[in-house]
Amino acid sequence: MTEVKYVNCTVRIKSPQETHYLDDYKREADGVLFNDELFRMTLTRLADWVAQNERSSRGDLELLGRYLYRLIFNDLVGKAFETSYEYFEEVRDEAKADDRVTRLRLRLVFEPEAEELAAYPWEFIFMPRPKNGFFLSGEKIELILTRFVGAAEEDLGLSPDEEPLKILVASANPSERAFDIGDLREMLEGSIGKLKNVRLRWKEQPRYKDLTREIEEFKPHIFHFIGHGEAGKLALIRPDDEILAEAANTGTQIDSHWIDSDTFSEMFAEYKPRLIFLHACKGAATFKTTLNAFTSMARELAYSDIPAVVGMQYEIADTDATTFASVCYRELAAGRAIDEAVTAGRRELGRFSPQAWGDRRFGTPLVYLQASLPIIFSAGTSVDDEQSADARDGMATESYPCPGGTGCPGLIIAGKSFCPKCGVQVMMCPNGHMMARGMHCPDCEFDDRDAVAVSAAPAQPAGSESSFG
Repeated sequence: MTEVKYVNCTVRIKSPQETHYLDDYKREADGVLFNDELFRMTLTRLADWVAQNERSSRGDLELLGRYLYRLIFNDLVGKAFETSYEYFEEVRDEAKADDRVTRLRLRLVFEPEAEELAAYPWEFIFMPRPKNGFFLSGEKIELILTRFVGAAEEDLGLSPDEEPLKILVASANPSERAFDIGDLREMLEGSIGKLKNVRLRWKEQPRYKDLTREIEEFKPHIFHFIGHGEAGKLALIRPDDEILAEAANTGTQIDSHWIDSDTFSEMFAEYKPRLIFLHACKGAATFKTTLNAFTSMARELAYSDIPAVVGMQYEIADTDATTFASVCYRELAAGRAIDEAVTAGRRELGRFSPQAWGDRRFGTPLVYLQASLPIIFSAGTSVDDEQSADARDGMATESYPCPGGTGCPGLIIAGKSFCPKCGVQVMMCPNGHMMARGMHCPDCEFDDRDAVAVSAAPAQPAGSESSFG
Protein backbone atom coordinates (compact mmCIF):
# COMPACT_ATOMS: atom_id res chain seq x y z
CA MET A 1 0.00 0.00 0.00
CA THR A 2 1.29 3.48 -0.89
CA GLU A 3 2.45 5.42 2.13
CA VAL A 4 0.14 8.30 2.95
CA LYS A 5 1.19 11.56 4.58
CA TYR A 6 -1.49 13.23 6.68
CA VAL A 7 -1.73 16.95 7.35
CA ASN A 8 -3.84 17.63 10.44
CA CYS A 9 -5.85 20.82 10.88
CA THR A 10 -7.54 21.00 14.27
CA VAL A 11 -10.37 23.33 15.19
CA ARG A 12 -11.05 23.26 18.92
CA ILE A 13 -14.45 24.67 19.82
CA LYS A 14 -13.76 25.82 23.35
CA SER A 15 -17.16 27.38 24.12
CA PRO A 16 -20.21 28.72 22.26
CA GLN A 17 -18.10 31.81 21.57
CA GLU A 18 -14.42 30.81 21.31
CA THR A 19 -12.38 28.65 18.93
CA HIS A 20 -8.72 27.77 18.50
CA TYR A 21 -6.97 26.62 15.31
CA LEU A 22 -3.70 24.70 14.98
CA ASP A 23 -2.28 22.72 12.07
CA ASP A 24 0.81 20.73 11.18
CA TYR A 25 2.23 23.72 9.34
CA LYS A 26 2.49 25.39 12.79
CA ARG A 27 -0.18 27.88 11.79
CA GLU A 28 -2.20 28.90 14.85
CA ALA A 29 -5.03 31.33 15.58
CA ASP A 30 -7.63 32.17 18.22
CA GLY A 31 -11.06 33.13 17.01
CA VAL A 32 -14.71 33.63 17.85
CA LEU A 33 -17.74 31.87 16.45
CA PHE A 34 -20.13 33.92 14.34
CA ASN A 35 -22.50 35.08 17.05
CA ASP A 36 -25.37 36.82 15.29
CA GLU A 37 -28.70 35.73 16.81
CA LEU A 38 -30.57 35.59 13.49
CA PHE A 39 -27.69 33.59 11.96
CA ARG A 40 -27.86 31.02 14.78
CA MET A 41 -31.65 30.74 14.50
CA THR A 42 -31.41 30.18 10.75
CA LEU A 43 -28.68 27.57 11.15
CA THR A 44 -30.76 25.67 13.71
CA ARG A 45 -33.81 25.77 11.42
CA LEU A 46 -31.74 24.49 8.46
CA ALA A 47 -30.36 21.63 10.57
CA ASP A 48 -33.88 20.69 11.66
CA TRP A 49 -35.09 20.81 8.06
CA VAL A 50 -32.44 18.37 6.88
CA ALA A 51 -33.08 16.08 9.87
CA GLN A 52 -36.79 15.91 9.06
CA ASN A 53 -36.61 15.73 5.26
CA GLU A 54 -34.95 12.87 3.43
CA ARG A 55 -35.68 14.69 0.16
CA SER A 56 -33.30 17.52 1.01
CA SER A 57 -31.62 18.68 -2.20
CA ARG A 58 -27.99 19.58 -2.79
CA GLY A 59 -29.03 23.22 -2.62
CA ASP A 60 -30.49 22.66 0.86
CA LEU A 61 -27.37 20.82 2.00
CA GLU A 62 -24.99 23.41 0.54
CA LEU A 63 -26.86 26.20 2.32
CA LEU A 64 -26.67 24.33 5.62
CA GLY A 65 -23.00 23.56 4.96
CA ARG A 66 -22.16 27.19 4.24
CA TYR A 67 -23.75 28.25 7.53
CA LEU A 68 -21.78 25.59 9.40
CA TYR A 69 -18.57 26.76 7.74
CA ARG A 70 -19.21 30.40 8.57
CA LEU A 71 -20.00 29.55 12.19
CA ILE A 72 -16.53 28.21 13.04
CA PHE A 73 -14.34 29.52 10.20
CA ASN A 74 -15.01 33.08 11.16
CA ASP A 75 -12.50 35.81 11.83
CA LEU A 76 -8.83 34.75 12.15
CA VAL A 77 -9.56 31.01 12.31
CA GLY A 78 -11.20 31.15 8.89
CA LYS A 79 -8.26 33.01 7.37
CA ALA A 80 -5.81 30.55 8.90
CA PHE A 81 -7.61 27.47 7.59
CA GLU A 82 -8.07 28.89 4.10
CA THR A 83 -4.37 29.74 3.95
CA SER A 84 -3.52 26.23 5.14
CA TYR A 85 -5.79 24.66 2.54
CA GLU A 86 -4.28 26.69 -0.31
CA TYR A 87 -0.81 25.60 0.77
CA PHE A 88 -2.01 22.00 1.10
CA GLU A 89 -3.22 22.09 -2.53
CA GLU A 90 0.28 23.01 -3.66
CA VAL A 91 1.84 20.26 -1.53
CA ARG A 92 -0.72 17.74 -2.78
CA ASP A 93 0.00 18.54 -6.43
CA GLU A 94 3.75 18.20 -5.86
CA ALA A 95 3.21 14.87 -4.11
CA LYS A 96 1.10 13.59 -7.03
CA ALA A 97 3.89 14.44 -9.43
CA ASP A 98 6.21 12.21 -7.36
CA ASP A 99 3.63 9.40 -6.98
CA ARG A 100 3.10 10.22 -3.32
CA VAL A 101 -0.24 10.60 -1.52
CA THR A 102 -1.14 13.43 0.83
CA ARG A 103 -4.36 13.77 2.82
CA LEU A 104 -5.73 16.67 4.86
CA ARG A 105 -7.59 15.73 8.03
CA LEU A 106 -9.92 18.36 9.49
CA ARG A 107 -10.39 17.50 13.16
CA LEU A 108 -13.29 19.05 15.08
CA VAL A 109 -12.84 18.92 18.85
CA PHE A 110 -15.74 20.00 21.05
CA GLU A 111 -14.90 20.94 24.63
CA PRO A 112 -17.57 20.22 27.29
CA GLU A 113 -18.49 23.93 27.38
CA ALA A 114 -19.42 23.71 23.68
CA GLU A 115 -21.45 20.52 24.01
CA GLU A 116 -24.59 21.96 22.42
CA LEU A 117 -22.70 22.81 19.23
CA ALA A 118 -21.73 19.16 18.72
CA ALA A 119 -25.39 18.46 17.92
CA TYR A 120 -25.12 20.24 14.58
CA PRO A 121 -24.64 17.94 11.54
CA TRP A 122 -21.03 18.93 10.83
CA GLU A 123 -20.76 16.20 8.20
CA PHE A 124 -22.40 18.67 5.78
CA ILE A 125 -19.88 21.46 6.29
CA PHE A 126 -19.29 23.05 2.89
CA MET A 127 -16.18 24.95 1.88
CA PRO A 128 -17.10 27.91 -0.32
CA ARG A 129 -14.78 28.50 -3.27
CA PRO A 130 -15.02 31.14 -6.00
CA LYS A 131 -16.10 28.57 -8.61
CA ASN A 132 -16.39 25.07 -7.21
CA GLY A 133 -17.19 24.71 -3.54
CA PHE A 134 -17.34 21.24 -2.00
CA PHE A 135 -18.42 19.22 1.02
CA LEU A 136 -15.50 18.51 3.32
CA SER A 137 -16.76 15.06 4.33
CA GLY A 138 -15.92 13.07 1.22
CA GLU A 139 -16.55 14.96 -1.99
CA LYS A 140 -12.79 15.32 -2.44
CA ILE A 141 -10.86 12.12 -1.87
CA GLU A 142 -7.89 13.87 -0.25
CA LEU A 143 -10.00 15.37 2.60
CA ILE A 144 -10.99 13.61 5.83
CA LEU A 145 -13.50 15.06 8.32
CA THR A 146 -13.45 13.66 11.85
CA ARG A 147 -14.99 14.46 15.21
CA PHE A 148 -12.68 14.14 18.20
CA VAL A 149 -13.67 14.05 21.84
CA GLY A 150 -10.11 14.60 23.03
CA ALA A 151 -10.72 12.59 26.18
CA ALA A 152 -7.74 10.24 26.12
CA GLU A 153 -3.98 10.37 25.94
CA GLU A 154 -2.36 9.72 22.58
CA ASP A 155 -1.07 6.31 23.68
CA LEU A 156 -4.14 4.11 24.13
CA GLY A 157 -2.09 0.98 24.68
CA LEU A 158 -3.25 -0.57 21.41
CA SER A 159 -1.10 -2.99 19.47
CA PRO A 160 -1.86 -2.45 15.77
CA ASP A 161 -0.33 -5.73 14.60
CA GLU A 162 -2.47 -8.10 16.69
CA GLU A 163 -3.78 -11.14 14.84
CA PRO A 164 -6.38 -12.20 14.06
CA LEU A 165 -8.60 -9.15 13.73
CA LYS A 166 -11.70 -10.17 15.69
CA ILE A 167 -15.15 -8.82 14.78
CA LEU A 168 -18.27 -9.53 16.84
CA VAL A 169 -21.58 -8.78 15.13
CA ALA A 170 -24.67 -8.63 17.35
CA SER A 171 -28.04 -8.48 15.57
CA ALA A 172 -31.15 -7.76 17.65
CA ASN A 173 -34.38 -8.45 15.78
CA PRO A 174 -37.46 -8.03 18.04
CA SER A 175 -40.53 -9.87 16.75
CA GLU A 176 -42.71 -6.76 16.97
CA ARG A 177 -40.34 -4.80 14.70
CA ALA A 178 -38.66 -7.52 12.66
CA PHE A 179 -36.36 -6.74 9.75
CA ASP A 180 -34.58 -8.78 7.11
CA ILE A 181 -30.86 -9.12 7.78
CA GLY A 182 -30.17 -11.52 4.90
CA ASP A 183 -28.45 -9.12 2.50
CA LEU A 184 -26.31 -7.56 5.19
CA ARG A 185 -25.18 -10.92 6.53
CA GLU A 186 -24.43 -12.10 3.00
CA MET A 187 -22.30 -9.03 2.43
CA LEU A 188 -20.40 -9.19 5.71
CA GLU A 189 -19.70 -12.90 5.53
CA GLY A 190 -18.83 -12.70 1.83
CA SER A 191 -16.51 -9.70 1.98
CA ILE A 192 -14.97 -10.25 5.41
CA GLY A 193 -14.65 -13.97 4.68
CA LYS A 194 -12.24 -13.03 1.87
CA LEU A 195 -9.85 -11.33 4.30
CA LYS A 196 -6.89 -13.09 5.82
CA ASN A 197 -6.41 -13.29 9.59
CA VAL A 198 -9.93 -12.18 10.43
CA ARG A 199 -12.34 -13.94 12.79
CA LEU A 200 -16.01 -13.04 12.43
CA ARG A 201 -18.50 -14.14 15.09
CA TRP A 202 -22.28 -13.59 15.11
CA LYS A 203 -24.49 -13.19 18.17
CA GLU A 204 -28.14 -13.21 17.15
CA GLN A 205 -31.04 -12.07 19.36
CA PRO A 206 -28.64 -10.99 22.12
CA ARG A 207 -29.72 -10.66 25.74
CA TYR A 208 -27.85 -8.09 27.78
CA LYS A 209 -26.08 -10.48 30.16
CA ASP A 210 -25.22 -12.99 27.44
CA LEU A 211 -23.84 -10.30 25.14
CA THR A 212 -21.74 -8.81 27.93
CA ARG A 213 -20.26 -12.24 28.62
CA GLU A 214 -19.59 -12.79 24.90
CA ILE A 215 -17.70 -9.49 24.67
CA GLU A 216 -15.56 -10.30 27.70
CA GLU A 217 -14.73 -13.80 26.44
CA PHE A 218 -14.21 -13.13 22.72
CA LYS A 219 -12.51 -9.74 23.20
CA PRO A 220 -13.37 -8.35 19.75
CA HIS A 221 -11.37 -5.54 18.19
CA ILE A 222 -14.58 -4.40 16.47
CA PHE A 223 -18.09 -4.65 17.93
CA HIS A 224 -20.78 -4.21 15.26
CA PHE A 225 -24.35 -3.73 16.46
CA ILE A 226 -27.27 -4.20 14.03
CA GLY A 227 -30.77 -3.37 15.15
CA HIS A 228 -33.23 -0.70 16.15
CA GLY A 229 -32.17 2.63 17.56
CA GLU A 230 -33.83 5.72 18.92
CA ALA A 231 -32.29 8.88 20.28
CA GLY A 232 -29.99 7.79 23.08
CA LYS A 233 -31.25 4.19 23.14
CA LEU A 234 -30.72 0.83 21.43
CA ALA A 235 -32.89 -2.28 21.54
CA LEU A 236 -31.60 -5.69 22.60
CA ILE A 237 -33.82 -8.71 23.36
CA ARG A 238 -35.52 -9.23 26.72
CA PRO A 239 -34.85 -12.40 28.73
CA ASP A 240 -37.27 -15.24 27.95
CA ASP A 241 -38.86 -15.21 31.40
CA GLU A 242 -39.70 -11.52 31.08
CA ILE A 243 -41.19 -12.06 27.60
CA LEU A 244 -43.36 -14.91 28.89
CA ALA A 245 -44.46 -12.93 31.96
CA GLU A 246 -45.42 -9.96 29.79
CA ALA A 247 -47.40 -12.20 27.44
CA ALA A 248 -49.21 -13.83 30.38
CA ASN A 249 -50.13 -10.50 31.93
CA THR A 250 -51.06 -8.51 28.83
CA GLY A 251 -51.56 -11.08 26.08
CA THR A 252 -48.93 -9.23 24.04
CA GLN A 253 -45.39 -10.42 23.31
CA ILE A 254 -42.85 -7.61 23.56
CA ASP A 255 -39.28 -8.71 22.82
CA SER A 256 -37.53 -5.33 22.81
CA HIS A 257 -35.25 -4.44 25.71
CA TRP A 258 -34.44 -0.75 25.32
CA ILE A 259 -31.24 0.34 27.05
CA ASP A 260 -29.76 3.80 27.36
CA SER A 261 -26.20 4.84 26.60
CA ASP A 262 -24.98 4.41 30.18
CA THR A 263 -26.34 0.85 30.36
CA PHE A 264 -24.93 0.03 26.93
CA SER A 265 -21.51 1.39 27.92
CA GLU A 266 -21.48 -0.92 30.96
CA MET A 267 -21.19 -3.91 28.61
CA PHE A 268 -17.65 -2.73 27.87
CA ALA A 269 -16.58 -2.11 31.46
CA GLU A 270 -14.20 -5.09 31.49
CA TYR A 271 -13.09 -5.03 27.85
CA LYS A 272 -13.21 -2.17 25.37
CA PRO A 273 -13.15 -2.81 21.59
CA ARG A 274 -11.11 -0.46 19.44
CA LEU A 275 -14.15 0.35 17.31
CA ILE A 276 -17.90 0.18 17.95
CA PHE A 277 -20.04 0.29 14.82
CA LEU A 278 -23.67 1.26 15.47
CA HIS A 279 -25.66 -0.04 12.52
CA ALA A 280 -28.96 1.36 13.76
CA CYS A 281 -31.12 3.88 11.98
CA LYS A 282 -30.90 6.46 14.77
CA GLY A 283 -27.98 5.13 16.74
CA ALA A 284 -26.19 8.47 16.63
CA ALA A 285 -29.16 10.84 16.62
CA THR A 286 -29.48 13.54 19.23
CA PHE A 287 -32.70 13.77 21.20
CA LYS A 288 -35.36 15.02 18.77
CA THR A 289 -33.80 17.55 16.43
CA THR A 290 -33.37 20.43 18.84
CA LEU A 291 -29.89 21.46 19.88
CA ASN A 292 -29.84 20.62 23.57
CA ALA A 293 -27.36 19.40 26.15
CA PHE A 294 -28.06 15.69 25.62
CA THR A 295 -25.32 13.84 23.81
CA SER A 296 -25.80 11.06 21.29
CA MET A 297 -25.21 7.39 21.89
CA ALA A 298 -22.09 7.52 19.72
CA ARG A 299 -20.61 10.46 21.58
CA GLU A 300 -21.40 8.92 25.00
CA LEU A 301 -19.54 5.76 24.00
CA ALA A 302 -16.53 7.77 22.86
CA TYR A 303 -16.49 9.56 26.20
CA SER A 304 -16.58 6.21 27.98
CA ASP A 305 -13.07 5.41 26.69
CA ILE A 306 -14.04 3.59 23.49
CA PRO A 307 -11.26 4.65 21.07
CA ALA A 308 -13.53 4.99 18.01
CA VAL A 309 -17.29 4.95 17.39
CA VAL A 310 -19.11 5.01 14.06
CA GLY A 311 -22.84 5.72 14.02
CA MET A 312 -25.72 7.18 12.01
CA GLN A 313 -27.23 10.55 12.80
CA TYR A 314 -30.33 10.04 10.62
CA GLU A 315 -32.43 7.14 9.46
CA ILE A 316 -30.65 5.25 6.72
CA ALA A 317 -31.94 2.67 4.27
CA ASP A 318 -30.62 -0.81 4.97
CA THR A 319 -29.10 -1.01 1.47
CA ASP A 320 -27.18 2.23 2.04
CA ALA A 321 -26.04 1.12 5.49
CA THR A 322 -24.86 -2.17 4.00
CA THR A 323 -22.92 -0.44 1.23
CA PHE A 324 -21.33 1.94 3.73
CA ALA A 325 -20.28 -0.90 6.06
CA SER A 326 -18.83 -2.92 3.19
CA VAL A 327 -16.63 -0.06 2.02
CA CYS A 328 -15.49 0.70 5.57
CA TYR A 329 -14.40 -2.88 6.24
CA ARG A 330 -12.64 -3.10 2.89
CA GLU A 331 -10.64 0.02 3.70
CA LEU A 332 -9.87 -1.07 7.26
CA ALA A 333 -8.64 -4.41 5.99
CA ALA A 334 -6.31 -2.55 3.64
CA GLY A 335 -4.75 -0.77 6.62
CA ARG A 336 -6.59 2.55 6.34
CA ALA A 337 -7.25 4.70 9.39
CA ILE A 338 -10.79 4.51 10.76
CA ASP A 339 -11.78 8.03 9.78
CA GLU A 340 -10.31 7.53 6.31
CA ALA A 341 -12.39 4.35 5.92
CA VAL A 342 -15.50 6.27 6.99
CA THR A 343 -14.69 8.98 4.44
CA ALA A 344 -14.47 6.33 1.71
CA GLY A 345 -17.88 5.02 2.76
CA ARG A 346 -19.40 8.49 2.68
CA ARG A 347 -17.89 9.07 -0.75
CA GLU A 348 -19.51 5.87 -2.03
CA LEU A 349 -22.92 7.02 -0.76
CA GLY A 350 -22.45 10.52 -2.18
CA ARG A 351 -21.26 9.56 -5.65
CA PHE A 352 -23.75 6.76 -6.32
CA SER A 353 -26.92 8.19 -4.81
CA PRO A 354 -29.71 8.82 -7.38
CA GLN A 355 -28.58 12.45 -7.48
CA ALA A 356 -24.84 12.59 -6.84
CA TRP A 357 -24.19 14.46 -3.59
CA GLY A 358 -27.83 15.53 -3.87
CA ASP A 359 -29.34 13.98 -0.74
CA ARG A 360 -28.36 13.64 2.88
CA ARG A 361 -27.26 10.00 2.89
CA PHE A 362 -23.55 10.80 2.52
CA GLY A 363 -23.67 12.93 5.68
CA THR A 364 -25.56 10.38 7.74
CA PRO A 365 -22.54 8.37 9.01
CA LEU A 366 -20.38 10.08 11.61
CA VAL A 367 -17.24 9.02 13.44
CA TYR A 368 -15.89 9.98 16.85
CA LEU A 369 -12.24 9.35 17.62
CA GLN A 370 -10.85 9.61 21.11
CA ALA A 371 -7.14 9.52 20.37
CA SER A 372 -5.48 12.40 18.57
CA LEU A 373 -3.72 9.88 16.33
CA PRO A 374 -5.78 7.67 14.00
CA ILE A 375 -6.17 4.06 15.02
CA ILE A 376 -5.13 1.75 12.18
CA PHE A 377 -6.19 -1.87 11.83
CA SER A 378 -3.27 -3.49 10.08
CA ALA A 379 -3.69 -6.87 11.84
CA GLY A 380 -1.96 -8.65 8.96
CA THR A 381 -5.15 -8.47 6.89
CA SER A 382 -5.20 -8.29 3.12
CA VAL A 383 -7.77 -8.75 0.41
CA ASP A 384 -7.67 -12.08 -1.41
CA ASP A 385 -7.45 -11.24 -5.09
CA GLU A 386 -8.68 -14.64 -6.20
CA GLN A 387 -12.28 -15.17 -7.21
CA SER A 388 -14.79 -15.56 -4.40
CA ALA A 389 -15.60 -19.03 -3.12
CA ASP A 390 -19.06 -18.75 -4.63
CA ALA A 391 -17.59 -18.10 -8.07
CA ARG A 392 -15.01 -20.89 -7.77
CA ASP A 393 -17.50 -23.47 -6.57
CA GLY A 394 -20.18 -22.62 -9.08
CA MET A 395 -18.61 -22.02 -12.46
CA ALA A 396 -21.76 -23.40 -14.01
CA THR A 397 -23.62 -20.53 -12.29
CA GLU A 398 -23.43 -17.35 -14.30
CA SER A 399 -21.37 -14.58 -12.74
CA TYR A 400 -20.89 -10.95 -13.72
CA PRO A 401 -18.11 -8.38 -13.20
CA CYS A 402 -18.95 -5.63 -10.73
CA PRO A 403 -20.74 -2.78 -12.57
CA GLY A 404 -20.08 -0.19 -9.85
CA GLY A 405 -17.80 1.89 -12.04
CA THR A 406 -14.91 2.06 -9.54
CA GLY A 407 -12.66 -0.59 -11.08
CA CYS A 408 -13.72 -3.16 -8.50
CA PRO A 409 -12.55 -6.68 -9.55
CA GLY A 410 -15.43 -8.43 -7.76
CA LEU A 411 -17.57 -11.13 -9.38
CA ILE A 412 -21.30 -11.21 -8.64
CA ILE A 413 -23.22 -14.48 -8.79
CA ALA A 414 -26.58 -14.24 -10.59
CA GLY A 415 -29.34 -13.63 -8.08
CA LYS A 416 -27.14 -11.80 -5.55
CA SER A 417 -27.99 -8.24 -4.53
CA PHE A 418 -24.52 -6.92 -3.65
CA CYS A 419 -20.97 -7.12 -4.92
CA PRO A 420 -19.10 -9.27 -2.35
CA LYS A 421 -15.95 -7.16 -2.71
CA CYS A 422 -17.09 -3.51 -2.68
CA GLY A 423 -20.69 -3.86 -1.46
CA VAL A 424 -22.35 -1.84 -4.25
CA GLN A 425 -26.04 -2.71 -4.70
CA VAL A 426 -26.84 -4.33 -8.06
CA MET A 427 -29.84 -5.40 -10.13
CA MET A 428 -30.66 -6.96 -13.49
CA CYS A 429 -32.01 -4.59 -16.12
CA PRO A 430 -35.08 -5.69 -18.17
CA ASN A 431 -32.71 -7.00 -20.85
CA GLY A 432 -30.86 -9.30 -18.45
CA HIS A 433 -27.71 -7.23 -17.93
CA MET A 434 -26.08 -6.65 -14.53
CA MET A 435 -26.08 -2.98 -13.49
CA ALA A 436 -25.60 -0.90 -10.36
CA ARG A 437 -28.67 0.53 -8.67
CA GLY A 438 -29.28 4.18 -9.56
CA MET A 439 -27.08 4.01 -12.69
CA HIS A 440 -27.65 3.23 -16.37
CA CYS A 441 -26.92 -0.16 -17.91
CA PRO A 442 -23.67 0.00 -19.96
CA ASP A 443 -25.01 -2.60 -22.41
CA CYS A 444 -28.50 -1.38 -23.28
CA GLU A 445 -28.50 2.10 -21.66
CA PHE A 446 -31.53 1.27 -19.48
CA ASP A 447 -31.57 3.93 -16.74
CA ASP A 448 -32.88 2.83 -13.37
CA ARG A 449 -33.19 6.49 -12.32
CA ASP A 450 -35.60 7.20 -15.19
CA ALA A 451 -37.62 4.14 -14.25
CA VAL A 452 -37.95 5.43 -10.71
CA ALA A 453 -38.88 8.89 -11.93
CA VAL A 454 -41.75 7.74 -14.14
CA SER A 455 -43.12 5.15 -11.74
CA ALA A 456 -45.98 5.85 -9.37
CA ALA A 457 -44.81 8.16 -6.59
CA PRO A 458 -43.91 6.09 -3.54
CA ALA A 459 -44.97 7.00 -0.03
CA GLN A 460 -41.31 7.72 0.76
CA PRO A 461 -38.34 8.61 -1.46
CA ALA A 462 -36.92 5.73 -3.45
CA GLY A 463 -34.37 3.91 -1.36
CA SER A 464 -35.47 5.61 1.87
CA GLU A 465 -37.27 2.63 3.39
CA SER A 466 -35.39 1.54 6.49
CA SER A 467 -35.55 -1.93 7.95
CA PHE A 468 -33.75 -0.73 11.06
CA GLY A 469 -36.12 1.78 12.50
